Amino acid sequence: MQKFYTNENTQLTQTLEQLGRVMTLYNQRDFETDTALLALLNLLETSYEREKKDDLKVWIQHLKMEFVTVQRGVNPFTFEKLITGKRDMQSTAYFRILQALYTKIQHQFNQNVERLQEAQVLVTQILIAGLQNGMISTELIQSIQNEQDIERLWKQLSTDSNLLLGQRRVLLMVSRYDGWILMTDAINALKNS
Repeated sequence: MQKFYTNENTQLTQTLEQLGRVMTLYNQRDFETDTALLALLNLLETSYEREKKDDLKVWIQHLKMEFVTVQRGVNPFTFEKLITGKRDMQSTAYFRILQALYTKIQHQFNQNVERLQEAQVLVTQILIAGLQNGMISTELIQSIQNEQDIERLWKQLSTDSNLLLGQRRVLLMVSRYDGWILMTDAINALKNS
């Protein structure tokens, strides 16, 4: 079963917003940065554990190890206990952690958007092909109001073997729910054109 990309992107957007708040604290040199950063790392670790994303969970644990090492006043690269310059070392480590989090989460978000855009193109082509071969009409498109109508349209389009092949390609890329959301977007675009 494909993952629900639209839902994952919603969660990633929320995570990026939380990360942005921590970055704001960092930029303001707020003393709550360490607490907020640790809370974000714990939240991500729990989330990845719940979603059974072991590789990402281990990556977060690695970032937490660096965080904890710096909190103890130990340079995470040389393992020397620092007497002076602890605050600068913490600031540098927090920057590296925040930068790593942003890069990874933004990359994941962009990959999902790209996949959804590719699926959107296919869904739009399926709808247009259905209109062209007379399987559906513009009146039917205008009458679609809810999820049941979308599901009915999806099933109606699957009676044509070529369109069924297109639908299967969509479902190989994204989940059924993503497909319906993308179809809703395409239908709304057709209604407004």
